Amino acid sequence: MRRLGKVVAVLLGVLSLSAEPLTAAEAATPDFQQAIDLIKQNLPGISDKELDQAALLGLIKQLEPKVSLVPTNYTGATAATVAQGFKVSAIEGNLAWVRLTTIDAASAQNAGELLLAWQATNQLTGIIFDLRYATGDDYPAAAKLANLFYDSEKVLLKWGGEVAKATAKTNALKMPVSILVNRQTAAAAEALAAMLRQNHAGLLIGSRTAGQTADFKRFPLANGSQLRIATNLPRLDDDKELPINGLTPDIEVAVSPDDERTWFNDAYAVIGKPLAPRTGKSSASLTNRLSGRRLNEAELVRQQKENKNLGDAESAQAAIQEELPKHSIQDPALARAVDLLKGLAVVRRVARRD
Repeated sequence: MRRLGKVVAVLLGVLSLSAEPLTAAEAATPDFQQAIDLIKQNLPGISDKELDQAALLGLIKQLEPKVSLVPTNYTGATAATVAQGFKVSAIEGNLAWVRLTTIDAASAQNAGELLLAWQATNQLTGIIFDLRYATGDDYPAAAKLANLFYDSEKVLLKWGGEVAKATAKTNALKMPVSILVNRQTAAAAEALAAMLRQNHAGLLIGSRTAGQTADFKRFPLANGSQLRIATNLPRLDDDKELPINGLTPDIEVAVSPDDERTWFNDAYAVIGKPLAPRTGKSSASLTNRLSGRRLNEAELVRQQKENKNLGDAESAQAAIQEELPKHSIQDPALARAVDLLKGLAVVRRVARRD
């Protein structure tokens, strides 16, 4: 019994070295040893081994997700059944749709060259970075892509003992960006999304990311399982750690995993009631609403939260449609990204006229 108390006391003492000062409520927490003694005296049939296990599981639970227990039969995460690499294509006229499923040096180099070449034509009005199901542990490659959107030197990301910086340049990408993310957006892809949002280059659309940017180490335990501990958390230029529980999207789009996978593979696939055709009416309506004032991305997010969906009228119309033109985007996250970028293009045109 004393051994258990000492072990937990040591663990809690180590943790307290980096913990925040205790609040009044935390300071009033009952004495651990006293609680153990009361349980031992009054809970019939409890053994020291059971108390040891309960103490360990409780400790891990309090530190999740930075600490977790890996079971003995763990074989590793199942690989996503998505084609690896990248693809850049035009969508809805002058928007670039960049789909990255692996963040590595080759994809960063190729995607960057294509975007810079496209920008030189003066025809590109916005970029959609589709990072759903994207992963990879090449943080320098993620920083290289993010660097395209910075025109001056600045710290982008710190991890381990390394620091990635943006470079001063005259050809930085200046058009607005929408970044699509989901629960399978992990590691270097999460870092890329965070760096793009940090530069106010774009908004995250979709669902919370995986929360796998940390460097984890596994330590074997006597029973064959492993203790998984986050030993390093990447940081942005403001020294804030990337959240261990994932990035929260600026605009949440809730869809089922099966439907999301279907739309990721085919953005025009019809599931249930189709979305309305993209006729351009929403852009005209948005122009009328914005013509009297200038809006930034934050204002557009506020309007979307108030109106739920800039295309609500179109969605209502879709409920009575029997047929859908083949070119109409059905992927809700992608459709929202297109709407946002079109809206920002209208804002820019209005601003230039003022």
